Amino acid sequence: MQRLSRNEFVCELSADHSPAYQVQVGEVFVVETQDCHGGQVLREGRSLQERDRALSNPATGPILVEGLQPGDAAAVEVLDVKVADRGIVVAGPEWKVVPIENGAAVFAEDVRLPVEPVIGVIGLAPREGAVPTVTPGDHGGNLDTVDIRPGATIVLPVAHEGGLLALGDVHAVQGDGEISGTGLEVEAEAVLRVTRVVEPLSARPYILTATQVATIGSAPEWPEAIRTAVDDMVALVAKRRGVSPAEAKMLVSLAGDLKFSQIVNPWMTARMVMPRVLAKC
Repeated sequence: MQRLSRNEFVCELSADHSPAYQVQVGEVFVVETQDCHGGQVLREGRSLQERDRALSNPATGPILVEGLQPGDAAAVEVLDVKVADRGIVVAGPEWKVVPIENGAAVFAEDVRLPVEPVIGVIGLAPREGAVPTVTPGDHGGNLDTVDIRPGATIVLPVAHEGGLLALGDVHAVQGDGEISGTGLEVEAEAVLRVTRVVEPLSARPYILTATQVATIGSAPEWPEAIRTAVDDMVALVAKRRGVSPAEAKMLVSLAGDLKFSQIVNPWMTARMVMPRVLAKC
């Protein structure tokens, strides 16, 4: 199994970057990731104030996935994520180092939080230009969405040959919204498999789990992010069920859940979640 070192990384997603690695469609591979501070605090002992912010959210890659073509989508299956033995969580200028023991983050003597790893940054090269890895968008990026965890598949639109996948910013623990600005930021190893989707369910990122489908909207302000996530789900349900947009919207209103992935990045991210059985996907 190929192991892709965390030593090759980018801090922006762009088609101008040469691939650091190459994998095949359907191949299972391991990606080592740095924490969102690039190890500057946990490994190097710098304070938050001393760290180089230009190295925020390093994403391992770019990874060229042989077989992906523009117009396709890349289905990135998260098979497993292993995290380091400690992480860091931040609120403003303050931070806390949290040990991880026996599958739990020991926040305090009486607070042990089950480790449920989340991949915070995962995306492909955008159609045009370069997007910093701290920012989400239609290409993926810093989505900070708790559903992107082992057992889930995130589907991303391919704008360039090979996709140029990059990922990092793993959280050992994160609540919906990531309200302090970080999850429990850790180094990690993610086991992935990428397959090609010729007819994706949406033109933007979406997530499939065993029971749910979630459409994702990211935008500079909340109303647009929400509208994008909702409109994409209504369109998906209308197409899959063969009904009118109005009927699809009624069903999404009755059975769907609008959730806030993160409220702290340069662009906001919302998602609309539906049972797969009702969405027929």
